[in-house]
Amino acid sequence: MGLLHRRYARAGPPAKLRHDELGDMSLGAGAVVTAWDVGQRLAGPGREQVRATVAAAQSGDAKALEPLQSILPAAHLEIRRALAEKPQALGSPGLRTLLELFDG
Repeated sequence: MGLLHRRYARAGPPAKLRHDELGDMSLGAGAVVTAWDVGQRLAGPGREQVRATVAAAQSGDAKALEPLQSILPAAHLEIRRALAEKPQALGSPGLRTLLELFDG
């Protein structure tokens, strides 16, 4: 799905989008989804997958950073939450670098 590579998308009628890795995302009629809020719109399993990948990266699993980079719009809020809770964790510097890419 190209949505994670665009700045925003607008739904006409209610829509359900599907990301190959993260699953479903629902949009109400006329809804606008941006890179800043796409993660909040994911269904529960997608949010849990993002949370687990962020936790793995923060615990020091450098391999978990690569998939996070490809889904930054969906993961940035979870990365921010994890960094606020454990700023000194082993993998936190890598997560901060990813946020710089997103915020830059």
